[in-house]
Amino acid sequence: MRRFAWIVTLPIIAIITVFAVMNRQDVALNLWPLPWDFSMPVFLLTLLLILFGFVFGVLVMWFTGAKQRRQHRLTRRDLDEAKTELHTLRRQSPQQRSTGTALATTQTRLPAA
Repeated sequence: MRRFAWIVTLPIIAIITVFAVMNRQDVALNLWPLPWDFSMPVFLLTLLLILFGFVFGVLVMWFTGAKQRRQHRLTRRDLDEAKTELHTLRRQSPQQRSTGTALATTQTRLPAA
């Protein structure tokens, strides 16, 4: 797997390097309603826009997955409670288990469909 990562990474680094060397001309960036003007190389502007798009995509995916992460936490908590209860039931003597009070007080949450 590490070799595959290098096979993919090295050509991408080479392409970015060639792109940066070939596009060193300055471009004027005017943010119209604001009074600021920026002058920067084309490759820097392009790479910054790609980075902005990547960060925006990561944030969108993070907020989209919030519901699944919350459901996973609740399910994990229920599983831990069930494991704890099973451990305490196994440690009890058979006479204490026959009363059935521990199982009657168990609350289980089923995952929402």
